[in-house]
Amino acid sequence: MLLGWRMAIGRTFVLVLSAGALLIATSALAQRHRAPRGPMPSTMPSTMPSTMPSTMPSTMPSTMPSPVPLPDLMLTPPSPSPSMMAPFPIPSPIPPAPVSGAQNSALSNEELEALYRRILKHYKASEYGQAVPLADKYVDSIETRVGDDDPSYAAAINLLAILKQAQGQFVEAKAYVKRALTIHEQLSGREHPDVAIDLNMLGQLNHQLGRFGEAGRMFKRALAINEKSLGLEHLNVARDLNNLAWLYQAQGRYADAEPHVKRALAIVEKELGPEEADVGRILDTLAKVYEGQGRVKDAEPLYRRALAILEKSLGPNHPGVAVTRENLGGLYKSQGRSDEAEPLLKNALLIKERVFGAHHPSVARTLTLLAELYRTEGRTGEAELLFLRALAISKAGIREVGVFYVTDRKPEKNAKTIAFGGERSQSLTFGQANVIVPKPEDIKGHARFALGPTVRNLVNTALKIKTTEMTRLSIRHIGILSDERQFIEAVKQRLNGSRIFPDHLFVFVHGYNVSFENALRRTAQIAYDLNFDGAPFLFSWPSRGSYFSYAYDRESASVAVNHLKEFLDRIVEQTDASKVHLIAHSMGNLVLLNALEKIKLSRGRASSPAFAEVVLHAPDVDTDRFRQLMKAIKGLSRKVTLYASKGDRALGFARLVWGFVSRAGRTPIVVADVETIDVTAAGSSFLGLNHDLYATNPTIFNDMRILLERSDHPPDKRSPAFQPVVTKDGTYWLYRQP
Repeated sequence: MLLGWRMAIGRTFVLVLSAGALLIATSALAQRHRAPRGPMPSTMPSTMPSTMPSTMPSTMPSTMPSPVPLPDLMLTPPSPSPSMMAPFPIPSPIPPAPVSGAQNSALSNEELEALYRRILKHYKASEYGQAVPLADKYVDSIETRVGDDDPSYAAAINLLAILKQAQGQFVEAKAYVKRALTIHEQLSGREHPDVAIDLNMLGQLNHQLGRFGEAGRMFKRALAINEKSLGLEHLNVARDLNNLAWLYQAQGRYADAEPHVKRALAIVEKELGPEEADVGRILDTLAKVYEGQGRVKDAEPLYRRALAILEKSLGPNHPGVAVTRENLGGLYKSQGRSDEAEPLLKNALLIKERVFGAHHPSVARTLTLLAELYRTEGRTGEAELLFLRALAISKAGIREVGVFYVTDRKPEKNAKTIAFGGERSQSLTFGQANVIVPKPEDIKGHARFALGPTVRNLVNTALKIKTTEMTRLSIRHIGILSDERQFIEAVKQRLNGSRIFPDHLFVFVHGYNVSFENALRRTAQIAYDLNFDGAPFLFSWPSRGSYFSYAYDRESASVAVNHLKEFLDRIVEQTDASKVHLIAHSMGNLVLLNALEKIKLSRGRASSPAFAEVVLHAPDVDTDRFRQLMKAIKGLSRKVTLYASKGDRALGFARLVWGFVSRAGRTPIVVADVETIDVTAAGSSFLGLNHDLYATNPTIFNDMRILLERSDHPPDKRSPAFQPVVTKDGTYWLYRQP
């Protein structure tokens, strides 16, 4: 979660930015004022000092009129979940000081003060629609008095930017903050703490826009300024660290996020004490990082502690409290702890509806989480009503992704809804599922390269992509299609409507320790983030979805080989797809590669390529067996791409299990006709598994998208982030952080 706190700066205006995960989006640029104005976050603690410094920056000319001091505004710490708006903070009710200079304003000093108080009143009440026109008037009056290159004007447009942000008008917000940044750089120099404030605001806006490269550069620059001018232990430095941590968390760079957020936590606890609201917000961020690493047991107590702190410091009905309740409720839901999850999610929904209104995008996320909980409990009527409400919130940008599935799992008996467990079936079940995914605008614009982009364009695009957190996805419906012809016709209909990936089909084979529903979510996430409008398929084999079932899962993977071969032979070819891509992860590679070996044997040596791209992520396959399989399936596909990481701790465990025999996904193995990419640099957390980089690292995911869409080879043709490494055995490619 983003967090906000005090900032003492060299002007009478003090603005506190939320750190950790301040998310800012965009809208159309307003033309009313020469300088743009922007939006405001949604929650903040009242930790601001009651008095404001009154000294002017030393670089200001003596003839400059006194700036209008604004109250301490704390930008809301946005939700630790990218799909949610930040809760709104409460500013200190400090009226502006009289403005010297030209006196041709339509408003007197007393009227300006009264106007400012009205803005604050609406701000505290989350009445942003009523506050914005008043802020417009306030900005006009300040501009009339001191012009549009004065720090008072910069402070005023930043205030308006905060309000616009709260309304989701992020483009305007960014333009206003950029204007404020220009003013502060000209008056105070590029290394002033005031400049760092604006950089953080811009970084947060770029973050929400998916412009991660820009966001990272601004956060790092702000951090460098504050460390140099304020010291390594200053609260502003903690804010900068938390912003960077949130950015890394959103990119799946948990190893990079963890030390930043821990350092931020240490600073804030030391300076403000262990019960401060900002401590709760940072704990929420750290819990989110742990959850992303699969460290659920570490995440839960942090969420609970964060919730206790926030309830005590902000009150039980504060939107910031709703954020953490929702995060904890979502964690419980994912563990099947429905009785604990439901009251948390219902309470979060009530608070957000009261603060934001029933049609706010942040409400949609809570609706989908609660709806999915009801579906798993068999309360389908209640679930459908909530799903329909969420889909009706147009600004939420919710998409529904259809996924075809084939499974040799047994249906669960006495389940409250259609469900498949980890037990094996001797026959295949076909069906279709609908998965709800929020905020498609996070990845818009990265799906098509019809004109043949330059390498630089590909890199820039990769930096803008934001992969979707799987926990944000909710399953609306799981259906069984018992008639095979009906199933094939449904697939053909989907293919007929495809434009970006015309007549393309991909089959995803999941790995060890994956439940059926999580496999559906992962398939939907891949399709959604690829903007794949062809037919996405899941082949789900009987994994028990437990860390302690490795041996069982391994045997299930062997049993599933014939079933996958049957599916690929009997079903896929009947769909008339022009390109069939195969994607496998972890132990799923064992299923896929052995099935391909059997297909190759049945078709003979002279068979032409049956598949387009074969993409292997972190294969849990003995390296010697992998070489055999690659030789056996030669010619069956156009190309094989392998992503491997030496930091993959899950495969490190598998190596121990199999007598210290290396795994193909943990070493940059060089094999003929295989393009191996060493992606170790994409994730190297000591405690994180680093096993899902394909789904969480934007650059790697973008590479897979280009691969499926364009079939560009070798990897360095797709992106300069992949550098060829020539060895005596051949060439592999090394990923370097852009």
